[in-house]
Amino acid sequence: MSERWQLTLGQLFKIFRSEYGIEAETLNLGPEGFFLVKQERLIAFPNIDLDEVLEPEVLYAVCRVFGIPAIDFGLDPDPDDD
Repeated sequence: MSERWQLTLGQLFKIFRSEYGIEAETLNLGPEGFFLVKQERLIAFPNIDLDEVLEPEVLYAVCRVFGIPAIDFGLDPDPDDD
C-alpha cells in the first residue's frame, strides 16, 4: 500500500475539494504546468502534469499556503513550523 503523501497533482486537487472544502481554480498552462488559485493565494506547479506524483517538499509548501497540517498527508510535522 502506498503512503498517503504519494499523491498525484490531480489527486491533491480532488482532496482539497472533498476533504477541505477548498474550491480553488486550477489553471492549466499546458506543458508549463498548473496554477492553483484561491482568493489571493496562488501556487504554481511548473513543469508537472496531473498524473505526476508530488514530492514531499511540494506538499509541505501547499500545506503552508493553505494552512493544512502536513500530518494530514502522512508527512512529519512541517520543519518550518518551529
